[in-house]
Amino acid sequence: MRDIKEFICNNLFDKCGRLCSPRLKAEYFTNRQYMSEYDYIMSHFGEGLSNKVYNVLNDITSIPLCGICNSRPCTYNGFKEGYSTTCGMEHCKRTCYGWLGTRTFSSEEREALSKRMKENNPMKDRVIVSKSHYEGRDYSLSEETKKRLSIAQRNFYNRLSLNEEYGYLYIIQSDKLGKLKIGITNNFESRFKEIQRDFGECILIKLVENVEYNKLAQLEQYLQITYDDSCQPEKTGGGKTEWFGIEIKEVLLTKLNYLIENKIEIEDGKERRLFD
Repeated sequence: MRDIKEFICNNLFDKCGRLCSPRLKAEYFTNRQYMSEYDYIMSHFGEGLSNKVYNVLNDITSIPLCGICNSRPCTYNGFKEGYSTTCGMEHCKRTCYGWLGTRTFSSEEREALSKRMKENNPMKDRVIVSKSHYEGRDYSLSEETKKRLSIAQRNFYNRLSLNEEYGYLYIIQSDKLGKLKIGITNNFESRFKEIQRDFGECILIKLVENVEYNKLAQLEQYLQITYDDSCQPEKTGGGKTEWFGIEIKEVLLTKLNYLIENKIEIEDGKERRLFD
């Protein structure tokens, strides 16, 4: 068998001289027929292949002991750092790194230090606290800026919707609320779980699937504005918090089934029959 250290340096390190993690796997040795070298490294002392390689290169046959107490073992911190200098006990670390004899501040000294820090705190300055240095400056958005932001946001969400070509229109019923919900989504399973988590158990009444998302959006809006004021939804924030009264259930399903069976699309709020 070739020199094991030479083998490790030539095969287990990358071009930058770093130990290459993908090569520390049995498959790497098996595919390149390095099984004798693999068996030798694995028989060496250490936990894991990285630790074993480190021990082979540094001729380590047992866990190094703490250089201070000389009784407790050191810790392996990875190939780059190797083993720690001490066992990690407070006394050993203080002695090793020059912390031994560091004076502990009394409670009076800590209180005095805290008092000095509070006195020099910039937030004690009334000018800063009152933010008077902002006087005379208007940082509010103009109406024109708000309008541009609103348009940009709306266009962004429109692009998001169009990125998902097909989606679902669903009608679900909540027995707890005694109401219906009409909505569209690109992921019905996820949406349904989310609604049930927030509003309790729901029943799926109708599901229209595999329809272009922009057509679903127009269909949803058409169904929601078909009814008079007495059937308008109760909104507590829009989206998943928008629910309709249960009394529109039958007429809603009748209308939806009519549109589907007669292949009628909604375009600009109007019904348009498709050619067969």
